[in-house]
Amino acid sequence: MIGCFPVNQTFVNLNRLNCMRVSLLLFFLGMISQVKAQYFPPITGNQWDTLSPQRFGYCSDRIDSLYQMLDAKKSKAFILIKDGKIVLEKYFDNFTQDSLWYWASAGKTLTSAVVGVLEGQGKLTLTEPSSKYLGAGWTSLQKNQEDSITIWHQLTMTTGLDDVPATADCTDPSCLIYKAPVGKRWAYHNAPYTLLDKVISSSSSKTLNQVILNEFTLTTGLKVAYIKMGLNNVAVSTPRNFARFGLLLLHGGKWGSSQIIPASYFAQMVSSSQAMNPSYGFLTWLNGKEKFMIPQSQLRFNGNCMVGGPSDLIMALGKDGQQIQVSPSENMVWIRMGEAPDSKTPLVNFTLGAEIWDKINQLKCNTTNVDAVENWPQKLRFPNPIRRGESLNLFNGESNNGINPNQNENQNQNQNSNQTPKSNEFVYGSNTSIVSISLVDALGRVYPLQSDVIPFNLANGIYQLRVGSVTSKVVIVD
Repeated sequence: MIGCFPVNQTFVNLNRLNCMRVSLLLFFLGMISQVKAQYFPPITGNQWDTLSPQRFGYCSDRIDSLYQMLDAKKSKAFILIKDGKIVLEKYFDNFTQDSLWYWASAGKTLTSAVVGVLEGQGKLTLTEPSSKYLGAGWTSLQKNQEDSITIWHQLTMTTGLDDVPATADCTDPSCLIYKAPVGKRWAYHNAPYTLLDKVISSSSSKTLNQVILNEFTLTTGLKVAYIKMGLNNVAVSTPRNFARFGLLLLHGGKWGSSQIIPASYFAQMVSSSQAMNPSYGFLTWLNGKEKFMIPQSQLRFNGNCMVGGPSDLIMALGKDGQQIQVSPSENMVWIRMGEAPDSKTPLVNFTLGAEIWDKINQLKCNTTNVDAVENWPQKLRFPNPIRRGESLNLFNGESNNGINPNQNENQNQNQNSNQTPKSNEFVYGSNTSIVSISLVDALGRVYPLQSDVIPFNLANGIYQLRVGSVTSKVVIVD
């Protein structure tokens, strides 16, 4: 036999079997050789390996621009992790690595993880009535209605209880009244979530903090404590511990060789839990879904909830812009802690997250800083209102008013070889400046455009059109 080819028919079957074994062995050896050793910081101490931003092609001026924006948005801490190691770490306003800050509703995702651990230990099941652990009469509902609410409904925000803002945090039975059939209405409601603390303590015979100590601190080094703030129990930690939880999420609930959050539960936790708001799993926000809802609203919005971020984002999001964002495809985790960036205080700040992603996406030196574009007209002229599928005619080839990026491609690249347009960037003018165009909706979500044609999948409404540093309002209609 030469290689895997038989020279005698008698050995055909044997050789085929050997060939299959060799091929499989080579395949798995090849796969193993491609797998990077995953780094986890030590469980004790504060050591955390770092990587140079230049390793990923990040430019110092772009990093500074990111930090300036974060500072302007009243941030306290920002950490960006790649391959498990810290690439960027910045503190603001006398905040330090050891300062404590609140997670707000980002702590919901940690509570979900705790529930998953207890389910894996057989101490509870998601389909059990919540009344088994909260006792009869924990709501003002009739008994059959109350008993139909399960732990699963608490995890998915589908209890059907009234989430009116005035009493949304109140856990007294008088505040927990009927609004809709259980499982038929998604509503971001703090009170049923807060009561998961009692579900956890009743099922485990330990407090929430004791479970975290035993199941997370001793196994991953995560140091966090829930404290009472008004009607809510709020997680508090240092920024690096906030990021440490993000790293656990990045690895599917695994730390080193130990599966902390059961794999089957984690898969449910980071998948759409229901069809009403597919961007929500088990107390965890998800990107890349067709629709999403926001707290204190029953409206459903089209598209990604975190515009600019990868479609596989797993997010723990809280009031005042507390954010853990995890992208397995980018092998990236970033966190932001801080005060509310402006007078608007949504319970979940998608706009701030999108602005941070916009800066992260421009960190590499070979991307274009659109703020640096010069000689762009100060007024934009385009059809308004405009229909989906129609062109804004921004790049119509008129003299010094912009050129089609497909024209004189070689000439443009020769004139400025360091600037190559990305899919949402366009060459403008005789000096071959590169600009990007995007639309911003009423929620502040940014939609980078692949051309100056209005996409068919955008909803009707009023948008802000951004071309380079110039903005104008545009109305999109059918």
